[in-house]
Amino acid sequence: MGDQPSVMAHVLNVLFPALDDHALTVAVKDLSAMPGGPACISSSYAPSHVLKAMGTSDDEANGCVRISWCHLTPEVDWGAVAARIGSLL
Repeated sequence: MGDQPSVMAHVLNVLFPALDDHALTVAVKDLSAMPGGPACISSSYAPSHVLKAMGTSDDEANGCVRISWCHLTPEVDWGAVAARIGSLL
């Protein structure tokens, strides 16, 4: 999704159609930092204007979370994160 030459390889946007991004963020907050909503307005729960501009619906944008990492990112137990998300579906 997006303009391929401008894609950032360390940022992953994942859509969970059956979940609200805020509910997902709260559910995994003790395991990982996984924000939903607009990247530039962390206090807003409105659909991301960037995702909307890329053609997603409000419902799709509301089900998206960002996962990003770098050399300073602490180790994450992705199995535990996946299990927690699975328990919400």
